[in-house]
Formats: sequence, C-alpha cells, structure tokens
Amino acid sequence: MLQNQGREMLIVTSGAVAFGKQRLRHEILLSQSVRQALNSGHNQLKDMALPVLEARACAAAGQSGLMALYEAMFTQYSTCTAQVLVTNLDFHDDQKRQNLNSTLQELLRMNIVPIINTNDAVVPPPEPNSDLQGVNVGTGSMGWRRWQRGY
Repeated sequence: MLQNQGREMLIVTSGAVAFGKQRLRHEILLSQSVRQALNSGHNQLKDMALPVLEARACAAAGQSGLMALYEAMFTQYSTCTAQVLVTNLDFHDDQKRQNLNSTLQELLRMNIVPIINTNDAVVPPPEPNSDLQGVNVGTGSMGWRRWQRGY
C-alpha cells in the first residue's frame, strides 16, 4: 500500500539462521535410519539427540527459504522484491558502501522492494549470548544509521 502511494520501501530482515536451523533439523530427522528411530524409545522424534548446528551453516541453508517466503508474500500483491545480502565491510569500506547505495537506489528507482539481510553465512561467529544481551551481531544498527545518513 505504501509503495503504491509512491513511497520508497525497503525491508531490513532477519531470520535466515532460524529458518535454516528448522530446515536442517528436519533434514537430520529424515536421514535417521529406521533402526536409530526405533532404538530411541517410544517417542522417537522427541528422544533423538540432534546435533548442535553451526549458525553460519544454518544461515546458508535458510536464506533461500526466507527469500522464497518473501517472494511468495509480495507476489500476491504484484510487488517485485530483490535480495541484498550485506556484511560490516559493506558499511565501513567507502567503495562497497557506494556500491550498496547505488544498488539500493537503482532497485528503488525501478519500484522493486529491496529485502536486506546480513550475510550470516560469512560473518564471524558472535560472542556467546551476545544476541541475548541486546548486542546486534552482523551489520549492526550503526551500519544502517550510517547508510541512512548517506555516509
């Protein structure tokens, strides 16, 4: 609705790690042999020990699913979207920031909604529990504020 009113819209999103974690756990459960499932007790799915999944692998597995979800949602309203993955370097390096700005401006000019997400498949691992303490890992809010001000 806002885009149809002539406003430039972009979405900053998160969720690839969670999406991928769910997807990878499902794949692990499907790959368990029947014997492993039977040996795990009467409530086989709950009792199976699932391995700890690395966040970057989850992000890599979840990014396409997350974008497919956005694509399906926006297609219902005849709105085109584009995925833009970023890292801290895209905000701190002048040339990369200019490239990001140029890409976003061109997408907005074409009335395409950019869906921006941290490329969590390649970022360094966060400090333990940093997301629980209100520390934004990945690009962080500072990067977005700098981009919005045109730095």
